[in-house]
Amino acid sequence: MKRTHQDEKKIKAFLSRHPIACFVRVYASKPEQVEERVKMFSELVEIINKLEEYEGIKIIKQVVAIIPTNPEYEGTLDCGKTASAIRELYPDRKKVDIIEVPYGGPFAAAFNEAIFQKTNQGYKHAFIFSSEARKCINLPTILSSIHSHIEGSLYTGLAFDDLAIRVKAGHIMNTWAFLNIYEAKRVGGFNAFAEQAVNKEMQFTMTAKDSQGNKYSYPVQGCEEGPLIHALSSIHGFCTAVIEPEGEGVWKYEPADSDEARLKHREKIITKKVRLNSLMFRCGMDPSYIWHAQLPEYRDERYNPDKNEMTA
Repeated sequence: MKRTHQDEKKIKAFLSRHPIACFVRVYASKPEQVEERVKMFSELVEIINKLEEYEGIKIIKQVVAIIPTNPEYEGTLDCGKTASAIRELYPDRKKVDIIEVPYGGPFAAAFNEAIFQKTNQGYKHAFIFSSEARKCINLPTILSSIHSHIEGSLYTGLAFDDLAIRVKAGHIMNTWAFLNIYEAKRVGGFNAFAEQAVNKEMQFTMTAKDSQGNKYSYPVQGCEEGPLIHALSSIHGFCTAVIEPEGEGVWKYEPADSDEARLKHREKIITKKVRLNSLMFRCGMDPSYIWHAQLPEYRDERYNPDKNEMTA
């Protein structure tokens, strides 16, 4: 996105006023997985550290490793060794902080604890990256995210992977996002209804049909972004944005090139849509907020749910 000289001045002013954190969820359920998971985290940290300063200002002040450790999940969350392995690599807490979350699940509870702690430390904004996000972390894309917040966004998503169609429809995903964590905290953070339950008996599930008409059940978890978008837009109106990767060499999703791959991709998209809609209805929320929460100048009408069955 081309920015004017005035836009550049606004970005510099924003960075001068607002320190930015970066949330990365990382955990290893088995000790033998720790080395691999820490390596992935370390690669992400190094990419972030290599980001150029902007007008002499470091853009991301701190990377936060969020480690869900709730023992009630009986071996499916962290084994208890990841935090010490990360701290050994990064002893300076000002640059890399570690937040262990011994309650709740790996989605809403983990992010909400990080939001609570970092807002109490004076942070108002945070990027949320998964390991896949490293393909698109560069200065142009980061600055576009910040610029969208200057223009009024409180929650900005990046359409870059095989779920880009859903993101383009306004369903921001925490694979790659930029969030005003202060405003998120004011509306209660991420909704616990989206959490992974401790056991299968307690898990909220939905029933759908595949392309052959066969019914199947799917756990409604990991769609925590939807209720937050609804809560933010209920107060602020248009307050989300979706951008695309910028700069040279960034990874972008290439459409499937075979009938089988296209069918598999279609079912993944529709499953994600049904999971989100099921969660929204369970929370007493209207899924149409997902599209209509977007700032008008950031909407791509090709993905309007009223016109596109893949995003409806």
